Amino acid sequence: MTNSSEFAEKIIAGEDILSLTNEAADGIMKSKLAFPDVLSSLEPFLTSLDVVQRSNGILFLANVLELLPADFLNTDEVDVVSEFFIKKLAEHFSITPHVLKGLSIIVGMENFTDSQVLNLLGNLQCNVTVQTLTQASRLNYYEILQKLLLSKETVLKSKPNDFVYAIITGMDSEGDPRNLLFLYQFIPEAYSKFPLEHLAEEAFSVLECYFPIDFTPKGDGSITRDDLARGLENCFVSSTEFGPFVFPMILEKLESSLKVAQVDSLKLLIKGFDSWNIKDINPHTSDLWKAFKLTLLQAGDSELVDLALNALTSLLRRYSSSALSAHESATLDQVLQYVTENTHRFLSDPTLTLFLPSIKVLNGVALSSRFCCEYVVKTVVPQLLALAENKRGHDAVLSALSPILSSCIYYDLWTSKETQNILSSVPSSLISLMKDSNSQNGCFLCLKEILSTLDVKMRNNLYSAVLSFLSTNDPLPEESYSTFLVTLALTHPDEVKQAVLDCISISDNESSITKKKKLRTICWCCNVPSLTKLSSDKIMHFISTPRCSSEALDCLKDFVVKEPTSEILCNLGTQCNMIQRLHQLCLSSVDSSVDHILDKSNYVSISKIIEVLMRHLTTEDQRDTCASCLLLYTLENAGEHVPPFKSCY
Repeated sequence: MTNSSEFAEKIIAGEDILSLTNEAADGIMKSKLAFPDVLSSLEPFLTSLDVVQRSNGILFLANVLELLPADFLNTDEVDVVSEFFIKKLAEHFSITPHVLKGLSIIVGMENFTDSQVLNLLGNLQCNVTVQTLTQASRLNYYEILQKLLLSKETVLKSKPNDFVYAIITGMDSEGDPRNLLFLYQFIPEAYSKFPLEHLAEEAFSVLECYFPIDFTPKGDGSITRDDLARGLENCFVSSTEFGPFVFPMILEKLESSLKVAQVDSLKLLIKGFDSWNIKDINPHTSDLWKAFKLTLLQAGDSELVDLALNALTSLLRRYSSSALSAHESATLDQVLQYVTENTHRFLSDPTLTLFLPSIKVLNGVALSSRFCCEYVVKTVVPQLLALAENKRGHDAVLSALSPILSSCIYYDLWTSKETQNILSSVPSSLISLMKDSNSQNGCFLCLKEILSTLDVKMRNNLYSAVLSFLSTNDPLPEESYSTFLVTLALTHPDEVKQAVLDCISISDNESSITKKKKLRTICWCCNVPSLTKLSSDKIMHFISTPRCSSEALDCLKDFVVKEPTSEILCNLGTQCNMIQRLHQLCLSSVDSSVDHILDKSNYVSISKIIEVLMRHLTTEDQRDTCASCLLLYTLENAGEHVPPFKSCY
């Protein structure tokens, strides 16, 4: 290996710096070149009056350092290089980029000393105008600050304002998305650890000029507008000291005609309410509600509506979960009053355009906290119950009531002294309304939510109402009824068996609608593991009954195609012997001595049921099922009696 001075001569000769850098770094790491010797041989060029030579020497040194492990140089070596680079900051501006690169590397080394931190920070502020640098050099400047934060936080906190000011002045007017993304990842950590104090407004102002982010990626760039927007959002919520300044900005942007400004403002509020102090939020709640109301109580953009509601509920959650002064408690009451006052007039008629938007707002408020839910119950639920008793728009009102009742269950308001009297009347009202075909869908939605509150007496009344409903020609609200029924059966399977399933019968004079309601009820109970066998036996009984065979097959086909899990389908095919029993039915129907003859549509339904069930069996179960069915055909062809499969029905 040649000596260090020859490397310096090659630099002057203009040879490829990268190749020389690699050779030098390799020699240093293999102890063929001593790092102090390399520095000594470079001294004529590092101190040269020729700016180009000096620049080449500094770049060479920075590139060599970049290739060395972070723990390679000892404390003295790091200290010497640090002092050298820091002093070079005061020299000709053309070498500054190379100096910043070197400093970015040396600051990240393990043996960078505490004694150099404040010296470096002071020289950066005095001698570097970041805005005049190239993108790469500006990034080096930001990297220096980030590395100082990571390794020298304690030292920096001895003069926190200097560090914060270096960030503020450094990022001012930054326009490159790569650098901004770096800053938006670095600043939240910095501002969350350092008090901003008198610099808070200036720090905020530098960030404010970027809001909302206006950026369109070029080509397939890896940086998106959303990356920058979420990064800037994190900056705004990183310090509670931004609270006094952020709300005027947000309120102004919420009035903008640009959707992106409104979206980013609402997202910032959703995140910021958990960070900013209540005392800074409190003066702006009235204006915030006015801004939310313009979006919420109109048939507007669905994304903005969802964000505005999320922002409102985030605000209410923050107040509800915080220790409030008397004035702040009054503010929470005032916001809730704003909501109910502005939605009340739209709740008088479910056909009004803003009925559903108003209900959506109230649902969100009820879900935001127990306190808010109690408020909604006391002010809104009585109005909705009274409206439901009107013959017009029952279902819409009850469907609107359902999510509010869900929140009541979540917050256990049935035991609350504040709401107990109001809620105690709900079950009986719903059971009574089940008699009205215009109310049944909403009734089932509501009853499903409050099943856990019903005592034995109320459940018995409910079972009677269900049986009465099944005996009518009223159309079946499949989704709401099936969900209600399965939830009820999972909770009280024995009661459902005795009070519903065992009581279902089908007569000759019943309409097809009534038959199918009863048959679907039986099928849906197959979803309950403890009722699967009983329900499958019962449905097979009705399939074998001529007066309802076609309806029963149609209902079973629809059930296996649409409804259950693979586990339920597997149980129907194995434990319940559904496939063999259907084969047996087909064989018996061709016997002229049998009254029950299947038609073509029945065979189509049976084949579909068998196809679905077989598809969900294991290979072994499929093999056993096929063997069992083949045995049936063999016995039938031999003229032997085919024994029926056992049924628990």
